[in-house]
Amino acid sequence: MDFSRFENRYEIEGVLRVENIHIGSGRTRGEEDAPTIRYENGRAYIPGSSFRGHLRAKLEGLSGLGLKVEEREIDELDVKIIFGYTNLCEEDQARVEKRIGLKSASLAGKLHIEDLVIKDNKGDTTRDGIAIDRNTGTTKKGAKFDYNVVEDASFKLRMTLENARDHEVDLLNIGFNMMAEDIFGGKVSRGIGRGSLEITEVRTVSTKDELKTYLFTGRMSSGNRGTLNKGKISL
Repeated sequence: MDFSRFENRYEIEGVLRVENIHIGSGRTRGEEDAPTIRYENGRAYIPGSSFRGHLRAKLEGLSGLGLKVEEREIDELDVKIIFGYTNLCEEDQARVEKRIGLKSASLAGKLHIEDLVIKDNKGDTTRDGIAIDRNTGTTKKGAKFDYNVVEDASFKLRMTLENARDHEVDLLNIGFNMMAEDIFGGKVSRGIGRGSLEITEVRTVSTKDELKTYLFTGRMSSGNRGTLNKGKISL
């Protein structure tokens, strides 16, 4: 936590449940073309960066829908301020300065998401895949491959949000709503990846007294999903 400019801290936990999902490691293993990504202890996980990118894409898609905060429309800059950015152009830097009082080409993100580690699952299966030539519509020569699928699995979500303004909390909450029933993972065009996200607990530090308690005892104020509904965004 950056105590030089403390405003608040949110610790958000949830569960991502999937019917089946492919989480590719990006490299072959033995005779497996696309094995599931795992830690050294064998536990499967979804990289926090992958989930973060999926959530960010959801929020960026809200631009142009007419969502408003303080009579101005929500746009991609609001998302960039949450997730961080680099090499922002001069025009956008000036727009950001009007919103947060800071002009900079680069800004660190306010949101940190841990790897989502698997809690339990039915098991893994291997499925066959065949690459199709888009020009001819026929099977490519020698294009058969296999890939792992994790079935009926639950993954633990843990994220931290710091120094967030109320409408930024609202934006994340909207993102969670959009992911309540969603498609996750790779190879989703093959009929896999359907799942649901449930936020189970929200802990906060938002006042000086709560900060004192947090510093000396480690305790935070406990809340639920409703804690993330600030009511600052309208349509």
